[in-house]
Amino acid sequence: MLLGTSYQLAWQKTLNKIPGASMANQPYVDKWGEQEREPSLALRLIENFVSPGYLSKAESDGVERELQGLYERVQDDAVLPRDAAKYFAFEGQRIDLTAEQYTEFATVRGQTAHGLLAKLFESQAYREMNDQGRAGAVADVYDAANAAAKEAVSAYTPEGWMRDVLRDPVETLAERQTKREEQRVVDAFRENLYGAVLSGDEALALDCVEGLRLTGRDKGDIKSSLSGKFDDEYRAAYEAGDMATVYRIEDMLIGLGVGFKVSDFLKWAGE
Repeated sequence: MLLGTSYQLAWQKTLNKIPGASMANQPYVDKWGEQEREPSLALRLIENFVSPGYLSKAESDGVERELQGLYERVQDDAVLPRDAAKYFAFEGQRIDLTAEQYTEFATVRGQTAHGLLAKLFESQAYREMNDQGRAGAVADVYDAANAAAKEAVSAYTPEGWMRDVLRDPVETLAERQTKREEQRVVDAFRENLYGAVLSGDEALALDCVEGLRLTGRDKGDIKSSLSGKFDDEYRAAYEAGDMATVYRIEDMLIGLGVGFKVSDFLKWAGE
């Protein structure tokens, strides 16, 4: 099971093993919102004999097995469940949870996350995602579950995509993953375009412009991103008297056909 509790939670679990002490202590809530109940005396004696620590009763299920496999493939801690925080920010203020609030917060957060992940992992949409997309969807689930837990203990209300994940997890997560993939393609075209302009590779630069247009980016968007990338570099070359770089950037950007004019370069140069 994906455990690894903090010192405080380990101490809380220790208190739960001491007859009487657990009465004044909130129940330990694991990462999936399940509360540990105090075992019978016979079972407690067996557990203490087997292990001086605390034996978890929760066995690995399909959700945890999928998370474990995904983690082994992507090596990203964001796919692993974590202990609930003892506070959160709301409307610019820090909300520190009481013991009772923490129990409710951790319970709602964990159970919501487990339920959403179970639905996600059973879906065709999840099976069609690559591992990077799956990791992103899992991270989104944790964020949405945290939002649901905040709502349970405060006046906070989930909005936007987190609200949608709580209502329709599979479709919403699939849509978010599609948008992420599209953005990765756009970012790749932009990075290649920047490199092509710097190196003077006109053919590659034109291919990247065409790729960006196919993803729905218009000339204004392409020009704006290039301006943000090259205005400082152009100005530095101009001030340093590096006219070879100045002319190369001018020729390349004008040749892309996205709207660059001589007036743009004069503005960059401060003329």
